[in-house]
Amino acid sequence: MVQATLAANIVPVAYLAYVLLLIAIPIVCVLLGMTLLRDEPHKLFALGYAVEGPLMLLIAIRFFIVRELTPALTLLFLIAAVGMLTFVWQLLDRKIETRGALLTLTRFIGLTLYALIAIYLAVWLLFYVIPFGIALLRALGEFLLNLGDFARELLTFVNVPRSLALLSFMIFSMATMLFGATLFVLMPIALPLLVFWQWRQAWRAATRHPGRVPAALSAAATVGVCLGLFLFLNQQPQAHAFALLKTPPTSAAQAQTLEQQEGALRAGLLNAYLAPQRYFSSIGEVRHVRELYNNVVGLGDADALQVERLYEWVSAPLLYRPIGEPIPNARGNDGAMFRESAQAAELYAKYFDAEIVDGERDAVLSSLSSTFDLARAQQARQTIEDAEIHLNAQDLNIVEHGDWAEFELHEEYQNQTGQRQEVVYYITLPESAAITGLWLGNSDDRAQRFAYRVAPRGAAQQVYRDQVRVNVDPAIVEQIGPRQYRVRAFPIEPRSLSYEPASDSGSRATFVQQGPPVHLWLTWRALAQDGKWTLPYLAEKRNVYWDAKTTRTVNGQPLDAKLETWLPT
Repeated sequence: MVQATLAANIVPVAYLAYVLLLIAIPIVCVLLGMTLLRDEPHKLFALGYAVEGPLMLLIAIRFFIVRELTPALTLLFLIAAVGMLTFVWQLLDRKIETRGALLTLTRFIGLTLYALIAIYLAVWLLFYVIPFGIALLRALGEFLLNLGDFARELLTFVNVPRSLALLSFMIFSMATMLFGATLFVLMPIALPLLVFWQWRQAWRAATRHPGRVPAALSAAATVGVCLGLFLFLNQQPQAHAFALLKTPPTSAAQAQTLEQQEGALRAGLLNAYLAPQRYFSSIGEVRHVRELYNNVVGLGDADALQVERLYEWVSAPLLYRPIGEPIPNARGNDGAMFRESAQAAELYAKYFDAEIVDGERDAVLSSLSSTFDLARAQQARQTIEDAEIHLNAQDLNIVEHGDWAEFELHEEYQNQTGQRQEVVYYITLPESAAITGLWLGNSDDRAQRFAYRVAPRGAAQQVYRDQVRVNVDPAIVEQIGPRQYRVRAFPIEPRSLSYEPASDSGSRATFVQQGPPVHLWLTWRALAQDGKWTLPYLAEKRNVYWDAKTTRTVNGQPLDAKLETWLPT
């Protein structure tokens, strides 16, 4: 994760922060319990149920469920952060009751914010705690009914000395699981009660100084501003964008009016396209809640559906609002937000005459990279940046013969993915240039490279396709315009998963085996133009990329050119 964030820039830095926070929170809480809160068990209890548990839950939701924060969720997380910090301040500051009016009012506003989040989080958790608690009680009942059998099994363990360690581990694991379960079940009750208790202390302090009226006004203003901001930020723009593009403009005035809405169009189509990244389900399709209350709690279909509707209302910031009809029993990628994501891409391409991944590249890349799955993030980045094949080395050699010269371009490629890839270049030659050869090889040894043959365009394409089908390394250069050519090379073999030799214990570690590099040579001749050598112009490339690690030379000397430049100009 550290390498993927800092070195490879595959996932946002925030994800590394979430991992570090998940590790640090229990450690910090244990240290606080051993030092500052050692003799105050009630504060230690409050720290666990009102700070440690909710904070880890929120970070886990952000890390595993919500890949990209929407404005509404960002607001909720900010309010929670301010509220928790204020709560911790109240727990640790032994002189908090003697602070001045400004700090007292700040403390009261912060705890008011946390009270709002605590109530919201408790209500949301209740939808899961109720079926989980029922399942836990059933499991406990079955355990008590079979307590005799369990006791007999324990006795067999006790009689076997080697099993005592395993028995101890089992008891410890069961106790830990039971504690974790009770923490989850009690959180919707304990969290609002603990926060309300601290809020009441802050209210009493605020009514004394600066006074009851300022305290009441500050509480009302805090609640009003938070609700107003939440309602404003929780709007989703896709419905407006789809409505604008529902009917194509039939006049210049309509087209101009639509053009003035370009910002709204981009925002709406982008939100629909990225819905699978920004939301975990669609309204009308949260079937897991309905199934929980149907199968675990035992509610009928109609009652379970009502619970689902109530859950969707509470979970609105996490859910996508579809334009079309939801699919109640949708599974996997069959839901409305996946359907409308594809529709948004089509509408964007039709209106803006560009693919949405190209027109909104930064936003799409940021969204798709926001995931804890490093392989998925890397694949998304490679796809969007067209960076499946790394250009390891590029050597350009120029041999001058008076007013004309021979050019040889040698490039080495290496696949960065788990699938076979193809190098594609669209180049424009100088007016006086002519291609003289194209080779592929598995090493930089020219004697081992594959010989080329000249063929008409149609025949060359057929040979290329035939060679691809039989897995023979083909390369082709086609003239597609007066001076325009397409260069293709396939296959660039993928990475693979390999195993290290077995250790003494018999275990075998896995590692990623890099695919073999592929070498390409392209030669051409050209006349000098105004005493200079004009090189081919790269109009488009596909799948291949180069970076600071790429070795690039001209006649053996390092290439002095911008990183985005293919050949020197």
